[in-house]
Amino acid sequence: RHFGTLNDRNAWIQVSFQHMDCLPLCVGLAHGWAVDSNVCQTFVFEAARGRILGEEVDPEWITLHTSCGSPLPGDHKPHIIKIDQTVVNGRYFDKFRVRMTGQDTS
Repeated sequence: RHFGTLNDRNAWIQVSFQHMDCLPLCVGLAHGWAVDSNVCQTFVFEAARGRILGEEVDPEWITLHTSCGSPLPGDHKPHIIKIDQTVVNGRYFDKFRVRMTGQDTS
């Protein structure tokens, strides 16, 4: 499943896994559909665990990567971001999101 918000300052997009958990080592992020579109530059990549023993719980979001003023490449190819394993600390997650925390390149 995926969720998102409208194009505003606090926009986000989320991917949730219903039947598996993931230990993140890296993430590949690419930007947009059009060459002349605005590019994300100030955002966080977060993870959470929304199920414990099969029961839904209120997830606690953990920031795995922060980008402040560093735009994603505009070539529509995935930009690989390595996840700091000291932050992950061996935890598995079933929800991931990219959340804008500031302006894009517009």
